[in-house]
Amino acid sequence: MDGVKIIDTALAFRLNRSNNDKLAAGIPEEDRACYEELMAKGVAAKKHPKDEVVLVLAATPWEYFGPNDNGDALFSAPFAKISEKGTLPVTQHSFMTKAIASRNHKYHNPEEDAIGEILSANYNEKYKRLEVLIRYDWEKATKECLKIAGNKCLLVSMGYRIYAPDLPSESGEFCSVCGHHNRVPSDRCEHLSSMVGSVVDGVPVYMMNGIGYFVDISSVAIPGDFNARTILRG
Repeated sequence: MDGVKIIDTALAFRLNRSNNDKLAAGIPEEDRACYEELMAKGVAAKKHPKDEVVLVLAATPWEYFGPNDNGDALFSAPFAKISEKGTLPVTQHSFMTKAIASRNHKYHNPEEDAIGEILSANYNEKYKRLEVLIRYDWEKATKECLKIAGNKCLLVSMGYRIYAPDLPSESGEFCSVCGHHNRVPSDRCEHLSSMVGSVVDGVPVYMMNGIGYFVDISSVAIPGDFNARTILRG
């Protein structure tokens, strides 16, 4: 057990679009210059003419969108037993220091498993979402590059480590009902073991994810939530 759980974003609305140009058209005019500058930096990082650069919506906070379909919740600010160190504005930086761009959560051997490069990660306070800029390598991620080049949205999923020797003892997840703390599934309380998604005494049962770090952002065929996908193509 390596202490990694798969966390996909859960928005309160659906994009219902498959064309990246349409997604780009949905960006408000006042934000276009900022996104255009970001994407220009991404394009400049290409190492092969057929490399593809995309900005993906990677995660959203519980305070605005609730837990995802799997019962996982991430936070933008301290809440209950979630400290500031476990919030998205802090953990976002681990995408640059700990994570790789991979396929189907194969990330244990970064030199072999990486299919691209994570160029930036930023928690967008205005839109309440974590955005990750990725360069997909043409030779290692040919099918991803072809899909993106065909104006199809790339679906993604994140791996988040909540237990490891380099993490503090307060890392892990907490039960939204009883507050029980665990770092591995075998130590979960009865609520998180068998009642996720239900309501107990008026309180929804979900996993409050605290201190930890992202280990990968993967291209997948079927994500836990279909909103974890491409926002822009460079």
